[in-house]
Amino acid sequence: MKYTIPLAIIVLSTFIAVIPSAATEDISGVSYTITPTGETDEYKISIEISNITAGGLSLEFPGSFEITDTNIPNGHYGSDGETLIVTLTGEKEIYLDVVCPNLATGEILETWEDLSSGTRGGDELSVSESEKEQETDKKKEENNQNNITPKESPFGFSGIFSVFSIIIAGLLMTISNREDN
Repeated sequence: MKYTIPLAIIVLSTFIAVIPSAATEDISGVSYTITPTGETDEYKISIEISNITAGGLSLEFPGSFEITDTNIPNGHYGSDGETLIVTLTGEKEIYLDVVCPNLATGEILETWEDLSSGTRGGDELSVSESEKEQETDKKKEENNQNNITPKESPFGFSGIFSVFSIIIAGLLMTISNREDN
């Protein structure tokens, strides 16, 4: 009975330390960029995938397209000439080079679904929007090359809180043992 409060503090601090880190690891999603390759009407589409181990991705092009190169395994994608469907099985990054005459002025509609978690999302992106985003990212990288950017410690506040809670619980246990003797 005398150890109830210290044990409650230890259990509570453990939950506080573990839950936030577990929640951030489960975020699923897809982001992509469209970059002209230099060839007429040819573009490289780079797709970054976060935490999707079983799911699907759909890319709807603004007209007909042809894949000239990809790292997507054979049998994991299909196309009807205007829409590409990809099966996602844990990939982190995929790319495809496509020839699409209407992409210079049109947009790609991307949708994805994570079957294991039930989350889904989507986005529309044009070549010009993608180039602007890439330029912004490049400027941020250049600005941060000489600066040390602050990063969240993996241990963080909740880890420090856990350590202090355990120390306090230990002190309470020590004090209660002295009072009993």
